[in-house]
Amino acid sequence: MWTLKICKDRHKFSSSHFTIFSKDSAEALHGHNYYVSLEIEGETLNDQELLIDVVDLKNSLSKILKNWDEKILLPLHSKHLKIKEKGPNEEHSTEVLFSNRRYIFPSSEVECLNLKNVTMEALAFLISEELQHELKSFSYRVVVKESQGQEASYYCKES
Repeated sequence: MWTLKICKDRHKFSSSHFTIFSKDSAEALHGHNYYVSLEIEGETLNDQELLIDVVDLKNSLSKILKNWDEKILLPLHSKHLKIKEKGPNEEHSTEVLFSNRRYIFPSSEVECLNLKNVTMEALAFLISEELQHELKSFSYRVVVKESQGQEASYYCKES
C-alpha cells in the first residue's frame, strides 16, 4: 500500500464563521487561518512510478480554498439560521439572522456552503466531496486544521 501526503503552505484559507450549537446558542463570529492537507492511499504506482499526478489535484484543492479565503462562511442548510440576499436596488448585501443576532455583510464577502453547520468536520467532508471525482480510485483523508493542536479529518474509502 502506497501513501502520498500533500501538506503545502499554499493550501490554507482565512475565514470567519460561527458554529451553531442550538436554536439560541452559538459561538461569536470569529476567524481562523485554516490549513488543509490530503493523504492518498493506493495499491499500485503508474508507469511513471507515481501514485497519482498531483499537479491537477493540488490546483483543484487550491481553487476550492481560494473561494473560501477571506470570506465569512455560512451554512445554507442550518435550521436555526436565516440568510437573506438584499439587492440589487439596495447595496448588495447578505443579512444573517440567528436567535437575537442580526448581521449584515457585503455579499461579495460571504460564501454560503452546502452544510448544516460550519465546523472543521463539515469543511473536511465538503472538501472530500469536491475532490471525489479526481480521487475516485483511491482511499484518501482530508485534514482541516483550525489551530495548533485542533484538527478534524474525513476518510473516504476507495469506491
